[in-house]
Amino acid sequence: GAFIKGYVGAGTITDGQLNDEDFPAGTAYSNTFSNAIGNLSYATVDLGYTFLKNVFGMTGIFIGYNYYAPNVNIYNCTQVAGSDVCVPSNELTNLLVLSEFDQWNSVRLGLNSEFSLSNQISLSSDVAYLPYVRFSGLDMHNARALVGPETANRGDGAMLEAILNYQISNFWNIGLGGRYWMWNMRNGQVLFDFLGDTDELITEPARFNADRYGVFLQVNYHPKQSTLIQSESAPSWKGIFIGGSVGGVWSHSYWSDPFASTPAAPGYFNVSGFGDDIYATGALGGVELRLSGQTGQLVYGVAANISGANIRGENTLFSGLSGINGQEISNYLMTIVARVGTPLNRSLFYINAGRAVLHTEYNINANNNVVTLGVGSQTIKRWGWTGGVGVEYAFNDSWSTNVEYDYVRIPNANLSFPAVELNNDQPISAYKNMNLFKVGFNYKVFA
Repeated sequence: GAFIKGYVGAGTITDGQLNDEDFPAGTAYSNTFSNAIGNLSYATVDLGYTFLKNVFGMTGIFIGYNYYAPNVNIYNCTQVAGSDVCVPSNELTNLLVLSEFDQWNSVRLGLNSEFSLSNQISLSSDVAYLPYVRFSGLDMHNARALVGPETANRGDGAMLEAILNYQISNFWNIGLGGRYWMWNMRNGQVLFDFLGDTDELITEPARFNADRYGVFLQVNYHPKQSTLIQSESAPSWKGIFIGGSVGGVWSHSYWSDPFASTPAAPGYFNVSGFGDDIYATGALGGVELRLSGQTGQLVYGVAANISGANIRGENTLFSGLSGINGQEISNYLMTIVARVGTPLNRSLFYINAGRAVLHTEYNINANNNVVTLGVGSQTIKRWGWTGGVGVEYAFNDSWSTNVEYDYVRIPNANLSFPAVELNNDQPISAYKNMNLFKVGFNYKVFA
């Protein structure tokens, strides 16, 4: 049947930090450190339909809306590399240097599931793909009378949630949960408005992204008394299964940096060693084919999964060359794994391990305020390995739902950008660690 769900929340940011980079700022590549405090608010509402259900579990699809608004004030300024933006730093002590006010508005499409693992323990999960995201922000540079309105209308993302609930009485339970939210804009712009000087209105292209994760504790009241699980209702896990899933990814890649510090303006250097890693997030959705056998309490098999994805991230590379912009975009992921597990009531707890192949586009932009070295791109399909854990719940002899976490390691890929005026005798490589969380549903086509 139909359902509606949602939540609202607010909080404070009490111990944040800001690293502000410029390429370069006047004299050299600049990196500054500041303290951040502020607040945030958020709200989500979903309308959905349950298409798989029994007494002990359900899986549904939903469409909804999310609002997220962080507001951050930045104090102090300490120079950690290169330029003289914050020198001397004692002049900026306790000064409100920057303020950032952002709003993210998103459409949600997703899957949610909830099922009992035992008479007292249940698991609920929620995965939403954000096909449409709109961003607006205001960047206020209080130390130099500069206001920067920010806008972006094309983006996507994902919102992930899982809660493990424990029933403490017939009507009350307590739950421990975790959330991971991610937003990625494909385009955007920022207006540099130097207040009082209409001749200095400058519009620059910009791309915005955000992510937030955390854990929470909740208490629920259910007016309907729970039904006890009967142990004899365990299904057979033997057969051929096809399924689909929706999920999210957060990843971290590490680039080699063979470039030392270089001279900049007289008396200054572009200091090497900053950046050189790219944090990327995004959504993925795919299909799976699985062959399973069962001998007593041992369930074993193999599975192949292919997922389309939009996993994006950017960061500084090679700060010793005054700072180059690096970007990674992963489009699809394929895995082939062996799986083994053991059933409990109507649930199957399993682990998997095997091979993974990732398709990634690597881009660098080596043009900044001082140097024009060019732009380059390379696309690579790279094999790695994967391992994961999950739990699957059977509604009946044909349909099931599963919740799964996977770790993927993609080893070093050798990268070459011949169109960019780097020292091509210096080898460049990058490797990637990925984390996946997904919710799926499965159909047994042959027993």
